[in-house]
Amino acid sequence: MSEKSHLLRYRKHLRLRDYDYRENGYYFVTLCTKDRKSYFVSEKDKSLIQEKIEQIPLFFPGITIDQAVVMPNHLHVIFIIQSSDKSLGQVIQAFKSWVTRAWGLGRSIWQPNYYEHVIRNEMALRQIREYVVNNPLIDQINCEQFYTL
Repeated sequence: MSEKSHLLRYRKHLRLRDYDYRENGYYFVTLCTKDRKSYFVSEKDKSLIQEKIEQIPLFFPGITIDQAVVMPNHLHVIFIIQSSDKSLGQVIQAFKSWVTRAWGLGRSIWQPNYYEHVIRNEMALRQIREYVVNNPLIDQINCEQFYTL
């Protein structure tokens, strides 16, 4: 068995099995750039990303944005899904595509997957909102507290 196939066999599953990601609720999502490259440094770059985030509800009825923050090499978004016929994955896929096209490099700037957490209660929502607001003050991504299974 090659080293690559060995690694693929033991890849961590990021989604909940048998969970419908069209379910009404709050979802905390982190999208990282490919190789953690800092694409979103200038205010112009951050504004482009923020603009695309704000357009999501226009194209996906039933999806709203609770909070979002753009960092140099990743972004955090809290999505609210209410009676949507689109899944969280479909929304993320479209968003990544919009940003990639707007960036104009001819290749994706995103890592292949994303991290998500289904927010299950008000206390968790408050903690995650606080994390999102304070994340620009933190040097390292410390998502593990929310994304561990």
